[in-house]
Amino acid sequence: MIEIEKLFKLHNDEHLAFERVENKLSSRCDLHALRRLDELFPFDVQLNDSTFYPKMVSGCESFLCFLLITPEQIKTLTSEQILELVRCGVGYHKDKKRLCIFG
Repeated sequence: MIEIEKLFKLHNDEHLAFERVENKLSSRCDLHALRRLDELFPFDVQLNDSTFYPKMVSGCESFLCFLLITPEQIKTLTSEQILELVRCGVGYHKDKKRLCIFG
């Protein structure tokens, strides 16, 4: 997982550079990120606890919202996909091993 952390840090200077995202799925950066993640990782009862409703946000602490993308799924993200997510304000929380976004 350290590799993922490094990739997010590598693209940190692109944080919230939404104007540089091509083929926008929304005019809003957070909605684009959520739609892209849903496209990449459709909800699957086999991967997610079946007691969860099919949702993207798993919880929030202060202004930080954690996304229901598994660590296994996160490992499959390419550098280009991570760059796109960073440009939408998505980050990686190393302690929780989760993607997060300010809400």
